[in-house]
Amino acid sequence: MSQLATLRVEAAPAGLVAYLAGEIDASNAYALLDRLAVEAAVDGTALVLELSEVTYLDSAGVRLVYDLAAAAHRRNAAFRVVCPQGPIRGVLELAGVGRTLGLDDSLGQALAALDGSGA
Repeated sequence: MSQLATLRVEAAPAGLVAYLAGEIDASNAYALLDRLAVEAAVDGTALVLELSEVTYLDSAGVRLVYDLAAAAHRRNAAFRVVCPQGPIRGVLELAGVGRTLGLDDSLGQALAALDGSGA
């Protein structure tokens, strides 16, 4: 995996939080997807994708978000995306993530939504 991005996964009361930072593009998106698929392989384990520290996101990164959402759906698990206002949020909104998956402004907002969903 290219060192353009870093990934850290932590347990949270409602599931897992995957913190991504740096640049996500075609050189590392698929490796990130593979790693996250292993981390969140348990059925019913909610996943929050935290993108506040992402500085670049291309179409491969957008595809990563949609692929993770589809995998969560197959596992019968909740999926949330955290991305505050800014350029990365603009890319996600342009790609329809806000309309189809929803975007949270903060990790607290995402975790509260998970607690309310019973995930």
